[in-house]
Amino acid sequence: MLAVLKNPIPFRSLTAIVRSNVNKDVSIIPMGGVSYLIRFQTDDELHSVLRNKPPALTQIFSDIRKWKAGDRAFNRLCWVHLRGVPPCVWNEDFFGAVVVGVGAMVDCSQDTRSQSRLDVAKVLILTNDFGFINRNFSVNIGSEQIIIGVMETQFDPLDWEWSSSSLSCNDDAVSHDQKKKKAAL
Repeated sequence: MLAVLKNPIPFRSLTAIVRSNVNKDVSIIPMGGVSYLIRFQTDDELHSVLRNKPPALTQIFSDIRKWKAGDRAFNRLCWVHLRGVPPCVWNEDFFGAVVVGVGAMVDCSQDTRSQSRLDVAKVLILTNDFGFINRNFSVNIGSEQIIIGVMETQFDPLDWEWSSSSLSCNDDAVSHDQKKKKAAL
């Protein structure tokens, strides 16, 4: 079964939701971004879920259907580091506006949120870019033009845990909202 999330959620949370509403023996295999292949022990279990679509699953998945040979990932989650961010604009709105050039911000690390380090902001993004991300973005802060470096890290997005319960995003809504914020910078 192919399942596509409405909004990114941590893999551990996804696994718990699926297994508690379907069957503890299912295999959940990340395909990239918000797409997952869910394998059942029997075809009967698969057909039962496809026929009944438990409400807990329809709340988190935008698409639940039988897998097709051509199905593939169309986006991916990855962590990026933002370098050169001045403390005066150190906030999630600013990070989201900067990364809109490479994807949609999903979350940021607890270290970033707590400002325990101000040399690098660690941000989780959903991106359609399958290449290694290493870009510079020019932003205006007051009367100064600042270059912010955005570089992909090697941290595994599947190890992600929510650092804030207030963050959840819809790819289209976040992208549109972040484009407006970027335009305001």
